[in-house]
Amino acid sequence: IYFHFSGLIIIGLAAEVWSHVEMESEDYFFPLEPMINYCKMADQCQHDFVPICAQDSLGITRMFNDNCDLFEYNCDEKKLARLSSRIYIPENVTKN
Repeated sequence: IYFHFSGLIIIGLAAEVWSHVEMESEDYFFPLEPMINYCKMADQCQHDFVPICAQDSLGITRMFNDNCDLFEYNCDEKKLARLSSRIYIPENVTKN
């Protein structure tokens, strides 16, 4: 009975930890990637003015003047917008 009870405790603890991980992962678009310091990247970035599109965790696509503007957006808005296309920029994107 002791082993059965301790096994249930371990399963219960694992379930609590897993549900906590699932709740936290909803806040991040790519939870398995290491945290990136976009503020530092924005400070060190050299603008090349090559337009790009990026998509945030809600699936909203935005157009940026270049990668530096994307880094600044992620830093200022505490977002994790990711590069979606360098070539095709649809007409219906939100310009940032």
